[in-house]
Amino acid sequence: MKVLISLFLIGTLFMGAEDVSIDFGTKKVNQGWYVVNDGVMGGLSQGNITYTDDGLLFEGNISLENNGGFSRFISGRTDFNLQDYNAIEIRIKADARKYAFVLQNTQVYYRPTWRVEFTGNGQEWQTIRMPLEDFNKAVMARPTGQKMNPDMLSSIRWMGIILYDKKSGPFKMELDYIKLVQ
Repeated sequence: MKVLISLFLIGTLFMGAEDVSIDFGTKKVNQGWYVVNDGVMGGLSQGNITYTDDGLLFEGNISLENNGGFSRFISGRTDFNLQDYNAIEIRIKADARKYAFVLQNTQVYYRPTWRVEFTGNGQEWQTIRMPLEDFNKAVMARPTGQKMNPDMLSSIRWMGIILYDKKSGPFKMELDYIKLVQ
């Protein structure tokens, strides 16, 4: 029941027409977010999320064994209406690996996702602003070169961050907040 209530609260956060934040440091919106590793397709990568005083800590190890190579964390299934927003902003402290912020309008893993790539600077907190018009379509992590249709913004089923740089080894990223910006 707690997870359902939290998912409802997350979904209702995105109904208004003002800047809205999910502040992971407050620990008020920590239910429903979970990790999906490449083990769903036979890989051996391991990623975990934990909550700290600074926010959400996403860390683990990427393995390229068994055609692996990714780890991601995503919101629980809910409906996000992003039509009133122009950008997504995140505040992170991350290693210098290539991550992507991902939106998807279906729960089916092999369906297209919409993503913007970013790289951590390895040491300092940084704020990254991603205009929604910059999100590009990818199918099974392969870019198609297509931009997201603005009509899709009304029916985003989940959002999250993925590491899929096809490099083995440890990774670490701290996420302070996700903010929707008008």
